Amino acid sequence: MKSETEQKILDVALKEFAEKGYKGATVRDIAIKSGFNDSTLFRRFKSKSDLFEAVINQGHEKMHREFDSILHDRLYETPRDFLETFIKDYAWLMEENLEIYDLTLHDKSGKFEHDMALFFKQFTEYIEKNLPDSKIDHATFVLTISGFIYTITLEKYYGGIIDNFEYFIEKFIDNLLMCIE
Repeated sequence: MKSETEQKILDVALKEFAEKGYKGATVRDIAIKSGFNDSTLFRRFKSKSDLFEAVINQGHEKMHREFDSILHDRLYETPRDFLETFIKDYAWLMEENLEIYDLTLHDKSGKFEHDMALFFKQFTEYIEKNLPDSKIDHATFVLTISGFIYTITLEKYYGGIIDNFEYFIEKFIDNLLMCIE
């Protein structure tokens, strides 16, 4: 379990890395905004790279817990019931974890590819399980859903041209249903 000091540093570091990127964020700014000095931060994290990795790892642990909670182990009456539940839950998951998701996607170290591949595999298996008779390529279907949810979440987070997210999610579900019927 992390100490209160470590958690405060990790929370501030997440915001700094998300806002400025790995290169733009500085340990000094993170320490100051956390209310600590550099030496306190370096006692807990040996380097900026270690701090970044701790931020990502904590975010992935949270995402895994939330991800497991949206993979309902229940039977759906119709493909629409399944897609409505899954896509709305996935949109919520993405919105709750956008900063971590974004940092992971843009990380060039390759350290987190395994986690992303695992998410993708689990999502694909979940789609296969719930839409077994469809003629779609399940992996491509997952990429389509992920791309849409990521884009609409970015719009919501940064403020863009889309203002009625629920409408677009419903229309997206309608379009997906046309693809699988």
